[in-house]
Amino acid sequence: MIKIKLPHEKFPKLKGKKEKLDTYDDKLKKAGKDAVGNINMGMIDFFIIGVVKRSLDLVDGFILTTSNWNLICAAPIIRMHLDTLLRLNYISKVPPKEADKLILHIMNGEPLNKFKDSEGKGLNDTRLRKYLKDVFPWIDNVYKQTSKFIHFSERHMFVPVYSTNNEKRIVNFVIHKGSHNVKEEQITEYYNVFIIITDSIIKFINSWGEQKRNLSDSKAL
Repeated sequence: MIKIKLPHEKFPKLKGKKEKLDTYDDKLKKAGKDAVGNINMGMIDFFIIGVVKRSLDLVDGFILTTSNWNLICAAPIIRMHLDTLLRLNYISKVPPKEADKLILHIMNGEPLNKFKDSEGKGLNDTRLRKYLKDVFPWIDNVYKQTSKFIHFSERHMFVPVYSTNNEKRIVNFVIHKGSHNVKEEQITEYYNVFIIITDSIIKFINSWGEQKRNLSDSKAL
């Protein structure tokens, strides 16, 4: 039986990226613990706990799906991870009272697009991306491409295509689990985007922890 190589075995340049993915379990747990702690638990802390839990599971899911060359499942995971970052980024930009209102809105199961920002516009995904676009100019494209894997689209129809011959009008399909014929640059892009999103989420969590500790220290003076 032929053993199928893992992505970082087939493409050695992915080895360092896979090793970085493996560090996120500890990094996310530490960031969450340091940020939330036992000091004055508030609404944002509950939100952070949810972010850490979701991120841990999405990292685990991304590693499992890419290791199985299952990019059809890996793409929606990136999309969900991006969703977390979009919400975390917005909450980090608004005053604490406004953040608390939004988090309570989420906890009550209300649609996010029913919540209005300072300009009176609902927080749909387009609006949330606007608040992050200055940092990540590529965010619209990643959102668009990964969203295509949520709903059945042309991406699902072209994934099985192994090769084409335009002159003879021949298309060869390969139907099996996984996308073993994926090009190195494509799967590398998956890794790169996922790593950027995860690093950004951890950065936001650490920033909240630092802000919270500084606030606590100032009150103690």
